[in-house]
Amino acid sequence: MGFIENIRNYKKNKIIIIIIICILFWIIYKLFNKDILLEKLTINKYTYNTSGNLINSTGTKINLPNIKINNNGYLINRYGLLIDDYGNLIDLSGNKLNSNKYGYDSSGNLVTSTGIPILVSNVQIRNGYLVNDKNLIINLSGNLIDLSENIIYSDIYGYNSNGNIINSSGVIINIAGAKIKNNYLINRYGLLIDETNNLIDLSKNKLNTNNRFGYNFIGEVVNSYGSKIKNATIYNNKLLNEQSLLIDLSNNMIDLLGNIIDNNKYSYGYDLSQNNLNISGILMEWNNVGCYNDNNTHVIKNFRGNNLTLDQCKQIAILNNDTIIGLQNGNNINGTCYTGNQNNSNYAKLGIASSCNPYGGTLINNVYTYVPKLIKKESSDNGWKNTTWYNVGCFNDYRDGINRVITPPDNPVVNNFIDPSGINAYVNLDINNCKNLARTYGNSLIGIQNNNKCFINNKNINFSIYGANSTCSNQNVNNIYILE
Repeated sequence: MGFIENIRNYKKNKIIIIIIICILFWIIYKLFNKDILLEKLTINKYTYNTSGNLINSTGTKINLPNIKINNNGYLINRYGLLIDDYGNLIDLSGNKLNSNKYGYDSSGNLVTSTGIPILVSNVQIRNGYLVNDKNLIINLSGNLIDLSENIIYSDIYGYNSNGNIINSSGVIINIAGAKIKNNYLINRYGLLIDETNNLIDLSKNKLNTNNRFGYNFIGEVVNSYGSKIKNATIYNNKLLNEQSLLIDLSNNMIDLLGNIIDNNKYSYGYDLSQNNLNISGILMEWNNVGCYNDNNTHVIKNFRGNNLTLDQCKQIAILNNDTIIGLQNGNNINGTCYTGNQNNSNYAKLGIASSCNPYGGTLINNVYTYVPKLIKKESSDNGWKNTTWYNVGCFNDYRDGINRVITPPDNPVVNNFIDPSGINAYVNLDINNCKNLARTYGNSLIGIQNNNKCFINNKNINFSIYGANSTCSNQNVNNIYILE
């Protein structure tokens, strides 16, 4: 009997072992099938009571509209998305999703809140957002988006599901208030910044502007609060206006120390090369035009002080909007400074002085005028760039020697010609001094007679009315130069 009983027990145990092995294989199969996750949530969890009410495994009634148990026994809403007892969307493990836009259907597929399949590959739901395989939040088309779901046109930066900005290497950018615009980072005021919160230009080069001004993402120059600075550019970390002159944040022209020039009543400014330029951006220079006689009433009217150096006198003239200076009573180190402009100072009125030192003499001005700088061309004709005097030839003047072709211009100061013989000309001025005089007063045409008589006006006068002459050496013949 004992032997037979052992045989029976062996067969019985063998059957049990086979059953256990089959169950294990079934479990292993299910572990590699997402359906096991779904069934874990729902098996024996929901049912209907005798009154037709939906209840959970503890007998609690589920008071949610338009819900049901599908064939696998789990709870879904009207669109077929997995939900918990309170109507919250859940993932495949039964965890609540912080989302009302995306969820999982009863087959474990990722869908929108209305059950439309999401066709983007390698996508998940985290913190209520769709994220790609780099944990960057995206929209239904796979585009990177910001926290307000605006598309980010960037391949460098994005937002993770926690709302942090990360770069393409996955490094979090910890800058308070920073946002992404196209391929740039911007600070809370909209200025372009790098990953360490330095202001940058459009080429992503660091700006050393002490955080006072920079660029916004559309390339406008703005102050540190994001307000546009009209017609401004940044060059070498300096703020420039459209004439490339140094300005402050309020568009006032400034000197090299940042001081506003003459309380905004200016005609001149500074460029980045520390040159003086006028308000139209033309490079200006002080031109020494020579020594001229003065008298006790002074032809250059504005007294600026004694014992001033040449540079001090020039600076005072610029700050007072003057374009002519005269130094006299000097000692080769400093002198008395007078300043004026073409409207109140006819420096040549009393004629050329025979000599003077760099700071003039007794009632003798060493005169400097502030004029556009002449830049030599690289050519053999000794021409000039921008401010070129062109010699157009010899032309007859009116024969009576009084009614001249080149009459004095309307400027009353220029009408104060040295006129001992009624010829309406500056006398004892050679070609170069005549050109300087014309430039000083803004005139663009000169006529030279006998190499020492200077007639000036503008190029729109009819200087050829009496015809050309084969030579300029004859009496009453103008050698004409026009400034272009």
